[in-house]
Amino acid sequence: MRETEHFARHQHDHYEQSFTSHIQATATLSDTVFHSLINQPIIYQLMRQANSEDSATQNAARQELHSTLGPAYQALKAADIQQLHFHLPNNHSFLRFHRPELFGDDLTPVRPSVVYANNRLKPFHGFEEGRIFNGYRHVYPLLDNGEHLGSVEISNSLLSFKRVFQRNMESEVDFLLYENVVANTVFAQEQGNYATHPLHPNLVIQNELANYSGEFQRVTPTEKAIIIEKLSKRASVVNAIERQQSFFTVIRLGLMSYSVQLSPLLSESSEKPVGVVLKISPYRFFSEAWPRYLIQLVLFFIVAAVFAAVLMRQRRLYKEAKFWAQHDSLTGLFNRSYFSVLAKKRLQENTEARVKITEKRNSPSWHTRDYTLLMLDIDRFKAVNDQYGHDTGDVALELVAECLRDSLSSGELYCRWGGEEFMILVRGDSEQAQAKANALRLHIQEESDQSSKVPKITVSIGLAAVQFLSDWEGALKRADVALYKAKANGRNQVVISE
Repeated sequence: MRETEHFARHQHDHYEQSFTSHIQATATLSDTVFHSLINQPIIYQLMRQANSEDSATQNAARQELHSTLGPAYQALKAADIQQLHFHLPNNHSFLRFHRPELFGDDLTPVRPSVVYANNRLKPFHGFEEGRIFNGYRHVYPLLDNGEHLGSVEISNSLLSFKRVFQRNMESEVDFLLYENVVANTVFAQEQGNYATHPLHPNLVIQNELANYSGEFQRVTPTEKAIIIEKLSKRASVVNAIERQQSFFTVIRLGLMSYSVQLSPLLSESSEKPVGVVLKISPYRFFSEAWPRYLIQLVLFFIVAAVFAAVLMRQRRLYKEAKFWAQHDSLTGLFNRSYFSVLAKKRLQENTEARVKITEKRNSPSWHTRDYTLLMLDIDRFKAVNDQYGHDTGDVALELVAECLRDSLSSGELYCRWGGEEFMILVRGDSEQAQAKANALRLHIQEESDQSSKVPKITVSIGLAAVQFLSDWEGALKRADVALYKAKANGRNQVVISE
């Protein structure tokens, strides 16, 4: 419901902007009429005579003015300009082209727009109720070389706005006035032009608006009557009208929906509400919103797919980054730092087991294990690089790594320690580790003998028993010393540290 109401409000906002633009367009048209038709020496001459104290001179000026502008006024009516009304500087009516027989009444109490133009000598533009008609009025002061001769009003009827609105906006609109505004302003003999509107007892509508049945009706009379009846029974609508507030809702009739907007009709002169603008629009949510939603849905899936692809790529890159943070880039074995973390973790488990044994808290399954460090080094590796090139040296390192994978079980840890050195942590005591080390040494030798990509290579291995984490650094040093002895004793052998 929120989404549909949001769409309908957006539709009404668009209509409101178009309506405002039309009001501005009528002001521009009135400016053009004033400057091309009214702002002429002959008109000023007649208005100067209108200010004469001699009634005969005034009547002659009135007749001449009506005769001069009469044909133009008929043309202006065809352009939806309803009133052409001249006033004297004292705000008295001089000539109403729509009611030439009515003149001489004082407009001061009822027409603030005329008072504004005559007192401030500035044009006025805006809605205002009148003695006979209401409408959007454009009142101009008549000034000839600084001499104030009165004012003239050019106004558009509300019916013209209704026609334009319904033609362009595909919406029904009515201008409803407060009953007291009409009673206090309109001539008594003209108040029959208004009828009470069924929306609220305090609202009236001009008969020509109520009876309008042009070709641009967007809501049928029956539908409109049902909608207004429903609105009149809602306390929220009644409260909005009586409090002179805006109101918006959506009403459903069968399979059709209609959005309804009530907006205050402001008098520009008093800046106070004088009525209500009622707009009823066929609700085009499904015809207009669904394409937008379909586009949004497609965009959503595209964005979701892209996001998923980016997320999968990020996860893949993260896994790759994590892998290469833990592995050697050439051989794919664990690197030195990650091997150390894993090896220390196993020795820490032994340390914790020893504490439990000491405190007699160990379960039968919790016991220490024997481990041995094997430090392996490729013999005369620098000569391989110097004689055959570093590419061949890399192949030799990869061959040793593959032999480690083949010879050692999955529970044993091994890594490229650095350069041509490899480190292995095997389960078992020194004698068990020595057997594994010799088997590995011979396997590497045999594989290099059979390979056409590398020269014959051998390895030397130093062993050092280790059981607890506190002995980690010591075991590394002992394995290094044992490896040095293997090298010193002629290489291609296994030596156990003392």
